[in-house]
Amino acid sequence: MKVLILFLLSVGLLSGCSGMNPKTSYYQLSAPSLTSIPTAKDIRVMVGPVSLPASIDQAELVVQDGTNAVKLFPNHRWAGSLKNDVERVVATNLTKELSTPHVWSYSQSLQTQFNYQVFLDVQSLESQLGREVILDVVWAIKPNSRKDEASSKKNVVKAATINGRSRVTEQVATEGFEALVEAQSKAFYKVSLDIAKAMQ
Repeated sequence: MKVLILFLLSVGLLSGCSGMNPKTSYYQLSAPSLTSIPTAKDIRVMVGPVSLPASIDQAELVVQDGTNAVKLFPNHRWAGSLKNDVERVVATNLTKELSTPHVWSYSQSLQTQFNYQVFLDVQSLESQLGREVILDVVWAIKPNSRKDEASSKKNVVKAATINGRSRVTEQVATEGFEALVEAQSKAFYKVSLDIAKAMQ
């Protein structure tokens, strides 16, 4: 009888320990899907590099926890690098908004021929579960001053750099981390729209 009691206690203890290790969830930013690859414009764009504040350049999701405090969630993590994710979604957004298939992510491409390079300096990304996301990005569009050998038209782009800043607010639709990341994605889409308008 004592052996049975000890066995049941051991099973209960192990079950309790397993419950203390919740499953880890992984997230990535998203962009509106492209129904078709645009081919209208002969323009080549490199997106990146992206710089982030050290406070949000983390493997874990970072959420505002009061006015001057943030909280990291070890069981809610980015699937990869947040910097690379920002490059990827902005590149996809610009592909759509500029109607060109020639948009690449700086960290994920070996392309060296481009008309413009877009630099993004994220000043802050304030995220509140179930409330809102506030994104502040300083960006620059730097034309390539040399003749684009990859372009059939051999365009020479303007030498002036276009500088801008986007501060956007996006409401979080529901509670939970998935809704939070969706709002962050929408915020970066709004920044992408500002960049696209400046390039048109």
